[in-house]
Amino acid sequence: MSGHLHGVVQTTRSDPSRVLEEIKRQTLEQLGGLPGTLYGPIEEALKADSLKGDGRNHHYEDQAALWILRQQQASHVMAFRQQVGHGFDAFRQPGSVVGGLGGSPLQLVGEQQLAFDLDGERLTEALEVRYQRPLEMIRSRLQMMSQAMGAPEGDNPLGPYRLVKAFTAIYSEAQVNESLRLRLFRQYEYELARLLGDLYGRVNNLMATAGYGVSMGGAGAPAAPARAAEERRDRNTLDSVFDTVPHREAAASVPHDYNAHSAASGGYGGGQAAHAGGHDSQPNNQTISQADVAAMASELAELRSQLHAWREGMVKAGGPPPGQAPQRSMAPRRELRIDEVVGMASLLQPEPPDAYARALAVSGRLGETIRDQLFDGARRLGFNPDQTCFSAEEDDAIDLVALLFDSLFRNHALQDRARRVYARLVMPYVKVALTDNEVFVKREHPARRLLDAITEACEGNDGETPQDRDLLERASDISQRIVSDYNEDLAVFELAHAELDALLSQHRRRIELQEQRAAKATYGRERLGAARSQADAAVRERIGEGRLTQAVADFLATPWRHHMVQVLLRENEDPKRRAQALALGDALVMADKLAAENRGRELADQLLALQPIIVQCLASSGLDDSAAQHGMAGLVRALATPDSERDEHAPPSASEVEEDIAEERRLYMAGGGDGSGAHDPLLAERMRQLEPGDWLRLTNTQGETVAVKVAWVSPLTSRFLLVNRRGVRALVASAEELAVLAASGRLLVGAERTAFDEAMRQVRRHLDRVI
Repeated sequence: MSGHLHGVVQTTRSDPSRVLEEIKRQTLEQLGGLPGTLYGPIEEALKADSLKGDGRNHHYEDQAALWILRQQQASHVMAFRQQVGHGFDAFRQPGSVVGGLGGSPLQLVGEQQLAFDLDGERLTEALEVRYQRPLEMIRSRLQMMSQAMGAPEGDNPLGPYRLVKAFTAIYSEAQVNESLRLRLFRQYEYELARLLGDLYGRVNNLMATAGYGVSMGGAGAPAAPARAAEERRDRNTLDSVFDTVPHREAAASVPHDYNAHSAASGGYGGGQAAHAGGHDSQPNNQTISQADVAAMASELAELRSQLHAWREGMVKAGGPPPGQAPQRSMAPRRELRIDEVVGMASLLQPEPPDAYARALAVSGRLGETIRDQLFDGARRLGFNPDQTCFSAEEDDAIDLVALLFDSLFRNHALQDRARRVYARLVMPYVKVALTDNEVFVKREHPARRLLDAITEACEGNDGETPQDRDLLERASDISQRIVSDYNEDLAVFELAHAELDALLSQHRRRIELQEQRAAKATYGRERLGAARSQADAAVRERIGEGRLTQAVADFLATPWRHHMVQVLLRENEDPKRRAQALALGDALVMADKLAAENRGRELADQLLALQPIIVQCLASSGLDDSAAQHGMAGLVRALATPDSERDEHAPPSASEVEEDIAEERRLYMAGGGDGSGAHDPLLAERMRQLEPGDWLRLTNTQGETVAVKVAWVSPLTSRFLLVNRRGVRALVASAEELAVLAASGRLLVGAERTAFDEAMRQVRRHLDRVI
């Protein structure tokens, strides 16, 4: 049985066991040697990096670890083939654990294995999205084969999950550092992208010709649009930028008959053909109602109306329309067609983005820079800028893109290193706006979703951790891919978003853990603050009762106060321990009174009874037994003299309670103090209605604005924990304090969840303010 037969439909089905064995043979034939193909390109990349002299110390470690892996290359290939084969065995017997991929749910997992598992999940998700349609067809046909064999449905033995598990399993015992692990995964991802398309096409065709599913290979024309769309998408996918190989040259070696196999398999024919053929212009092909279309058209018309009024307002204020002074002040000129401006943008798209990066550093300059660059492109294409001008629609597209990118940088915590990432995207998004202005009003637009994902990866990301650096590098790679691949085919944005979103899913899980840690830490600080406040009140109550010797006052203000805090934190649910701790303070005050009245016998009895408790109290302050006994002796000496000087003592300061949050209050609260005294009660009540998950925009005293989320509401104080998009604590404040911030214009409630939505909202606010 051959996987190279096209257009042949069998009315009877072949033996499913024989078909499965043939699929296994072809899978091992194409993928079985993959581990052996990884090390050479990685070694070349390491050599090239070491020659650059970039100051990184891990190149030598990577090369040494790679040399060890190369010595085990044959065993790695054998282990990989066995794991792939085990996948087919598990498909035949889904109830059994085959190949060691199951494992005990109680088994401890090392840090290296956990890192491999997380990266494996990311790669699996990316491959599932990339090959969604052929995988769905394979899955349905494998289900038919399982039914024919009378076995329960098992996992796809050649699906991304099995292939990634087979890959991670061979390195479970190897010593692989983080840098080398990332290189291995990227090289493996590249090799799979080079081979899987052809393999899935062959397997689909094999099962179709064996009678498992209807082959549309002989249906003729209906499969042609699908074939063209798949060919473009596959080229875009294989042009991904990886760190370890020269990708353009490597992508050229991909077999060009992949789409013939895919189309012949029936996976993209028949009822799927129309959907696949429309993939170029509408990757997110969803049913949109007439009401939705009308709403988007109305929103776009309103946005343009605001933009035109903004331009007129700028003219009335004494300035020229943004970037248009040269073309409006001279004789009438021909308006450029959309396709002509798109051609100029295509010419400029691959060029260095330095001009846009400089413009993004200064608010309001990007629109002028885009026009200057387009005029330059017009000259190079033979257009005379003195005789041509942009149309109103083209001006709208340019201004909206400029305002959008300015808003992203003005209202999000984007670091300087992210500026070049966005600068590369300026001209591609100008092309998108020129050819598809739905990007500004349609939330599901792929270009819009990609910009959201890139902003999520870059916002507040200073590259401190390896995961953060990997996010920045991937966002940079994707922006370069958009520049090199985008040619009015929105599928490029969809594929790039799917890849980055798969990585961000792990990032979001880390953020959730960070938020939980921030909530626990804040709750711990609040409990500590509450315990300190109660202890301070107890000390003030006892010191304020009258004159005390210095030794007793010092004991109450320091060791006993500390002991009270510890008891309240650890034994708060035990009223007996709490009562004993309070009774110690009362007993010391009574002992001082007995000493002052020269009641020596009663004092001696009191001190003897208190000795174990006093020593225990001193020990809770960190003193060892000897030091605790010494402290007890000093207290006894002070009380043994009736004539010891007794004075009134000042109560302890409560400033320690605010120490932990003083810095963030200086950053966000004017004056750094409690603003609850002068607040709007109605606004405070509105703040009390905030719930975890609500987004706000917070501006600090230096004018920097950041998106924050309500992560937690304290059950002790009802204060709100606000975290930034990376899950890091930004501010803990009461409803009254938030009301003060909102009244001063430094807190905006109801911020949009996505960066693009928030940026467009800020654009509308900006246009309204200027008008």
